[in-house]
Amino acid sequence: MAKTLTQQLSTGRRGALMGKRFVAIVVVVAVGIALYLALRPRPRTGDWVEGSGVIEATEVDVSPLVGGKLVSVEVAEGEEVAADQVVARIETTDLRAQLRQAQGSLQAARGDLARWEAALQGAASTLANAQTAYAKSTELKGRYEQAQEQYPAALAAREQAKARLDLLRAGTRKEEIEQARAAAASAEADWRNAERELKRLQGLVAQGAVSQQQVDLQQSREKALRGAYEAASARLAEAEAGARSEEVRQAQAAVAQAEANVVAAQRALETARELYGDKLDLKQRLDTAQAEHLAALEARASAQGRVETAQGALAAAEKRLRDAVVKAPLSGAALLKIREPGETVSPGQPIVRLANLGDMWLRVYVPETDMHRVKLGQAAEVMIDGAPGKAYKGRVTEIAQEAEFTPKNVQTREQRVKLVFGVKVSVENPERELKPGMPADARIHVGPTHD
Repeated sequence: MAKTLTQQLSTGRRGALMGKRFVAIVVVVAVGIALYLALRPRPRTGDWVEGSGVIEATEVDVSPLVGGKLVSVEVAEGEEVAADQVVARIETTDLRAQLRQAQGSLQAARGDLARWEAALQGAASTLANAQTAYAKSTELKGRYEQAQEQYPAALAAREQAKARLDLLRAGTRKEEIEQARAAAASAEADWRNAERELKRLQGLVAQGAVSQQQVDLQQSREKALRGAYEAASARLAEAEAGARSEEVRQAQAAVAQAEANVVAAQRALETARELYGDKLDLKQRLDTAQAEHLAALEARASAQGRVETAQGALAAAEKRLRDAVVKAPLSGAALLKIREPGETVSPGQPIVRLANLGDMWLRVYVPETDMHRVKLGQAAEVMIDGAPGKAYKGRVTEIAQEAEFTPKNVQTREQRVKLVFGVKVSVENPERELKPGMPADARIHVGPTHD
């Protein structure tokens, strides 16, 4: 049955009242939530200092130390590379030829050194002989002077022997006896003087005042004069005693012996004179030997220098050959292959660019109003778009000491004119998920503060 108008109006008024109550309840709840959110203690942005940047890494351009044709590049872009892993190879044909040339030069230099060492040994031996011969030449002078003394003495002894023989044959006269007595006295006086001089020199040689050579010469002279005195004494005795046949025979033998002594003394004098005359030649031989020895020393030193130079050249050639194999200086990822096989590269020209994925960071820019809260060593979190909800551990490792305007790559002009400080946040990358060039956000934990 249809409702009456009164009933319908009553029902509408009740519905409207209920709707107003519902709206009131909703408003009250919304106001309460708003008041709660507005009045509750909440962390403001001061709990974290946030910033955005781009992931960076230590990048190294791997380049060869030698130039040449690039035979191979043995890593691909994005490939993980270990330290000392072969990255590229340079053609070694010319380098091997240089190595063989250096080896030949070293061998030739060593052969030259061996020849000069042998020459030096020969020159040293010649010099030693020349020094010995020249040293002996000083002895020849003494022998020559001694021979000069002995030859006249031998002549005198021969004349005395002849005179005695003549005396024995002719018989002794009074005048001859007197002459023999005077000759004996004179011979004795000469001998005594020579004997005293010999004793004097022997005393001086012990003090180092004269040489032994002078003593030897005086001793020879004393001996000769003593012989002359003895011969004169014998003649005097014979003159006083008268001649006998036996004495005549002895006198004849003495004359023969005196003749032989003269011949021997003459030969000794000639030999001594000849040897002593060679002293100048010995000095020239000594000077020549010294010059040749010095020249051999200098030549050997020069040859030794050439050997050392050749050894250095060989070591350099060996190193160039080793350097033709280009190795990675560190572990990382190959970011870019700059050169291709077949190209000619120069020393220092990059072939591959590596990034050290174990040393990653991003640089964010913090407004100067927040810089007093940022400290070295503070923990940080780094997020990338490719891993939503994942935070990578980081730490503040560098803070700029001077302010700058926000870099131009920041989007709005309003933001760019603000003074900021660059802050480097190093980030751990154990799984090698972070790559250079990735955009990233960083939150530096600076401690909670509340309104």
